[in-house]
Amino acid sequence: MPAVSKAFRFLLILNFWTLLAAAGAQGQVRISGQLDRLEASQAIVRYFTSELDAEPTIWRANVDGHGRFEMEFPLDRPVEAYFEAGNQQTRLFLEPGDQLELRADLERFDESLRYRGKRSSRGNNSFLAAWILAFEDTDSPAHFTLESRMAQLQPHEFSLLADSLLARQLDFLDRQARRSKPSRGFLAYQREQILFQDAIARYAYAGKYTYHGNELEDSYFQFLYRLNPQTALPFLSESYLEFLFYYLPYELSRGNDTRAMPQEQYLVELYNFTRGNLQGLPAYSVCTSILRAGLEDYSPRYASLVEDFLATCPYPRHRELIEWLSQEALRVQPGRPAPDFSLPDARGQMQRFSELARGKRVYLYFWSIWCVPCQNQLQRLEAFLRENPAQDLLVVSVCLDNNIRGWEAWSRGLNPPGAHLYDGAETANTGELWGVKQMPHAYWIAPDGTILLNPAPTPEQTEEFSRMVLGH
Repeated sequence: MPAVSKAFRFLLILNFWTLLAAAGAQGQVRISGQLDRLEASQAIVRYFTSELDAEPTIWRANVDGHGRFEMEFPLDRPVEAYFEAGNQQTRLFLEPGDQLELRADLERFDESLRYRGKRSSRGNNSFLAAWILAFEDTDSPAHFTLESRMAQLQPHEFSLLADSLLARQLDFLDRQARRSKPSRGFLAYQREQILFQDAIARYAYAGKYTYHGNELEDSYFQFLYRLNPQTALPFLSESYLEFLFYYLPYELSRGNDTRAMPQEQYLVELYNFTRGNLQGLPAYSVCTSILRAGLEDYSPRYASLVEDFLATCPYPRHRELIEWLSQEALRVQPGRPAPDFSLPDARGQMQRFSELARGKRVYLYFWSIWCVPCQNQLQRLEAFLRENPAQDLLVVSVCLDNNIRGWEAWSRGLNPPGAHLYDGAETANTGELWGVKQMPHAYWIAPDGTILLNPAPTPEQTEEFSRMVLGH
């Protein structure tokens, strides 16, 4: 196999994209069009400006009785976008300053798409429309996906098929570029997209093939030599990010037995590998995703990673997100004061946690009606406390569920001694306050209100639970 370092020997090419990003170009985008025989009240454009966005940016325009629409909005970077009208949809590529007019009809939407306007806008999206018809239209006789052939082929056969598709796509890129006249930046983007999507398919095959103990020859990974993992694009496309999430773990695994690593060790190794092999926005975007995964189930081993990230990341949105997530994760870690809350009990009376828990050892247990293991644990808890009564121990169970009738029925039956509270649709934030990601989840809290264990043992962990409650 080629050494990992060789895959990073590509130089970072400063092209049109880098210059555009550095300039921070800002411009209005104007999109108008004619929709024939298309029943739609609105034309919609949606896109993500960052991989951190939870929701897309959406622009809408009313379609008049003649099928005409027009919209205008600001844009400061190139984006992949979706245009929607009625039940029809297509992809767009937009750059600051674009002026684009489209025309389409309902009967043959993709085939009828025509673009006019600013030369680069027209060229970019005419190319994209032709590409969709050639390689993504499932009705096309030539359409197939590499993924659909993986189970049928040996490695050399799959490589030949992937090489054939890649050659067709690159040839199409060159021929259609002469016809559509897209911008240089768009061509650079599209070429990288082709290579990343090719690599994604090859990595996916490698994962499936090696999963059952098979080994691949070095020659299989020759496709790495035509890739630049450190892209010069000023925004991170879905294909590029997906490629990185194949590339980095797989490259790390080629020098380490990652399958035997505990989750926290694996995330630490992957973070350090990423920081050592990528730079700039790609590196910090991947590291953001790694830390987000790690902080979902906090470990002290992540503290140094968070410190490194906050000290070195030059991207404010990424830095602010990790800072907030780390603060949230630390809020319910051992040594911190227990967050307070008020919830109704089985009689409908509001109970404040801090008042219930004052001066007692507290076992705080989050569960749900639909969670069968949760209910089994409550039965074990009741049996344990019946056999081992403890005067200074308080069990506080919090049911996170919208099934209040189910909870009321439970509270009238099985009822371990303690306070049993309900957090349903009316309150529904206690689990978030305590950082509960899965159920059941328990905490052990000292008489002074300090969190001692997170997570605390559950009753099925007999030895650990007994030692925690009884001290032996």
